[in-house]
Amino acid sequence: MRPFLLFLCCLLAFSGDVFSKPLKVVTWNTRWLPGGHPNATAEEKAAQMKAAQAIVKAIDPDILLCQEVADEAAARELCSVVPGLQVQVVSNFKTRPQNLVIASKLPVDSGWFDAWKPSLGADNPPRGYAFAALKLPDGGFLLTYSLHQKSNLGGIDTTTPVREESAKQLRAHLKEMLALYSPRGKCDVIVGGDFNSSKDTPEFLNDHSLDLIRGTDLQWVFTDVAPAKRISIPGEGKYPPNTFDHLFYSGLKLQSVTVGNAEGVSDHNPVVAVFDF
Repeated sequence: MRPFLLFLCCLLAFSGDVFSKPLKVVTWNTRWLPGGHPNATAEEKAAQMKAAQAIVKAIDPDILLCQEVADEAAARELCSVVPGLQVQVVSNFKTRPQNLVIASKLPVDSGWFDAWKPSLGADNPPRGYAFAALKLPDGGFLLTYSLHQKSNLGGIDTTTPVREESAKQLRAHLKEMLALYSPRGKCDVIVGGDFNSSKDTPEFLNDHSLDLIRGTDLQWVFTDVAPAKRISIPGEGKYPPNTFDHLFYSGLKLQSVTVGNAEGVSDHNPVVAVFDF
């Protein structure tokens, strides 16, 4: 009996330690990593990678969602500076090497990427999503998405329907995943990425893509944060500062959210959210 009680006490102590550790989730558009632009030299690639690694190492994320990463090799090199951070899913969109990444210290049950379904003729949504069902310490799942929505090139009025269409497809996929995984355990959700849309400027008044993704069941990490405190894309040229990078969640309790500084490395800053399990 005593050995069993000793084992039980150790198990409870271990479980308590696991659940007491907050979960740090980061989304970051790394801007054509490595290199910073599509025609980068070897020297530019090495310099940007080293600078990006320094940022990721300093943040030490438990889950890292990246956009605009060249390939799996670049994703693994970026994550190699954080002990335990494993690349789980990397997309492979052939049209442009701006891929999506999900890396995690949590183990993965399953994961994949897919392109959005054609539905708008010539204006079909580009890229797609990366998805991973991460295994939580309590036996449940964290259904995790990394996204990069259509840019505003071509005008907001033209690109808004494209973002809204991919948002609808994302919601449909999440519904399917909840139905698939819920019988096996409790499901929490994280959706993060570069959404190329804002809730702060009048230009996006008729763009409902963020609301479509949020729906009625996901919360927005910036709900109680003033616009000036959540600038994820600093102003550049004719483009004013804005919040294009977002995290939505359910099932977790938000402790804090901050925006990092990636000046000189990317045109986007990393968004860092800390959750209780």
